[in-house]
Amino acid sequence: MIYMAIITWERPRPEVAQTTDSWNWYRTGSSSSGCHFALESPPSTCANVLAVNRQVNLEMRQALQRARRAELLVARIDCIAKMMARREAGYYFTWLSIPLVQRSKAAAKSGGAVRVWPSVPVVGRLLASSTRKVWVNDFPTCIEQLQVDIRLYDQDLENGAHSESWTVMNISWAVCAALKRICDDSKETDSWPASLAIDTLVLNVLWPDAPKSTQDGTEKWKDSARAVTRELVNVWNKLWSGDEYRSRYYGGLLERIKRVRVCLDGVLVRERELRLELERGQAERRRIAQRVGW
Repeated sequence: MIYMAIITWERPRPEVAQTTDSWNWYRTGSSSSGCHFALESPPSTCANVLAVNRQVNLEMRQALQRARRAELLVARIDCIAKMMARREAGYYFTWLSIPLVQRSKAAAKSGGAVRVWPSVPVVGRLLASSTRKVWVNDFPTCIEQLQVDIRLYDQDLENGAHSESWTVMNISWAVCAALKRICDDSKETDSWPASLAIDTLVLNVLWPDAPKSTQDGTEKWKDSARAVTRELVNVWNKLWSGDEYRSRYYGGLLERIKRVRVCLDGVLVRERELRLELERGQAERRRIAQRVGW
C-alpha cells in the first residue's frame, strides 16, 4: 500500500482563482498561444526509492509492474483553459505527478536533419513539403504515458454567451506549445532531461461543471467540451500538412510522440499512431524517390 501510494501520489489541482496571480505563472511558446506554466518545479519521480536497498528495489519494481498493468503509472498535467475575452484568454499548465521515466538504450536511427512527410503518398504534397525539416535526436529519456487533463472555464458561457471559435482552436495550439516545451530540449530544472519522448499521450477533456442548473446551460458547456475534443483530434492533421507557421513550428512533436489518444471525460474518442505514420510516410517517400530518380 505504501509503494502504491508513492507511485500514484499527485499534487492538488490548482484553482481557477489562482490563475489571476501572474507571479505564479510564466508564459511559454509564442505570444499568441496563451500558454503558461506554473513556476513550481515538476515533482520528482519515485526512482529514489529504488536506490534504498535491494529488498526495497525488488518490492518497488513489483509494485511498478502492478501499477503498469492497472494503468496507474501515468504522469499527469493539469490544464486550466480560460476561454474568455480575447485579451484575457489563457491556458495554465501544472505538473501534478511524474511517477517514473525510462532511459532508452536504443540508438538513434541517424543523426542530422531528415524530412517529415505526410502519411498519405500524394506526390504534390510531398513536393510542396520538400523544405520542411525536423532535427532528429536520440531520445534517452521517455515517459510511458502522459495525461493532460483539460478543464474548461468560460466566463462568457456563464453569462449565457457562446464561446468564440478562435478560443477553441487556440486550446490545441496551447497544448502543442506546452508539449514542445516539455519535449524539445527545454530544461524544467537542472535535472530535467535535455530531450524527452512520450510513448502514449492522452489528451483528456473533462466535462465542465455547468454554472447554471438549467438544461440549456448544461448543453452549452457540453457543446464547448465536444468542440475542444474535435479540435484536439484535428490539430494532428494540421501538423502533418504544415500549411501554416504554427504547424511547421510544432511539427517536431510528430517525432517525439509515439501515439496520441483524445478522450472526452475519460472516454476514448480517437487514437492515432503518430510515429508509425511518420515511418510509413518516410518509407513511401523513399520509394517515390527511387521511382523518379531523386
